[in-house]
Amino acid sequence: MKILLTLFVLLFSSSMFADDISDFQIEGIGLGDSLLDYLTEEEILNNNKFFYKNNKFAVITCNKNSKIYDWVDCTFMPNDKKYLIYGVSGVIVFHNKINACLKKKNKVVKEISNIFQNKKMEDYGTYLHGYDESSTQTVVNFNFEDGGYVRAVCHDWSDETTKNKGFRDEFKVYLTSKDLSYFLNYEAYD
Repeated sequence: MKILLTLFVLLFSSSMFADDISDFQIEGIGLGDSLLDYLTEEEILNNNKFFYKNNKFAVITCNKNSKIYDWVDCTFMPNDKKYLIYGVSGVIVFHNKINACLKKKNKVVKEISNIFQNKKMEDYGTYLHGYDESSTQTVVNFNFEDGGYVRAVCHDWSDETTKNKGFRDEFKVYLTSKDLSYFLNYEAYD
């Protein structure tokens, strides 16, 4: 049974502790699901996507009608015709309001800590972003034994990146599979 991980309302008992990241969802979308459960193949092929290095993974908006987030993104392998989901992230935009973003992140980290009481929380603090080293991110992870993680992060994009790429300061909650985690750590930004 999957557990819905929401931003402010956590729908499970406080005595429940999670050991498998695949037990969680963001807005009903979980790791290992198929994008075809949420979008048609035509929508997947014709929608705007962000491609990582070598096009191994792509990110697409898979839910624009979220009740909690401004939208939900899904990460998948574009060459996989099953369109399996390797990452899910809920996004809330904070237009040049990074302090408000950080407050939201801290609140959500407390809530996530209650769910993952048996997981070590790792607060990485604020550091330069691997995609754009003129921008920063403030990150807290809850790591799983298989290499996957749940992450709460504020992205503080530089003015140049905002202007040139259209990125906006944002809060995100990520569910990331072990395969995507490996790619992001060792291949995506080389």
